[in-house]
Amino acid sequence: MLVDGLEVETLENGQQTGRRVQLVDYANPENNNWLTVNQFTVQDGPVERRPDVLIFINGLPVAIFELKNLKD
Repeated sequence: MLVDGLEVETLENGQQTGRRVQLVDYANPENNNWLTVNQFTVQDGPVERRPDVLIFINGLPVAIFELKNLKD
């Protein structure tokens, strides 16, 4: 879906039509909304996860980074 887009149905002028929506603008990357978040908390029932860095493109999480301290 990130590469090919997503088929959605819309109502235009009283008629239901289908169209493909691109989730990421690869042709013009500056049109995308990028967000990098530190310590973003995700909760699934009683389980809580907090990755160190999470990267979003247009509101979709696309990368997770866990950073570790180097020890001598």
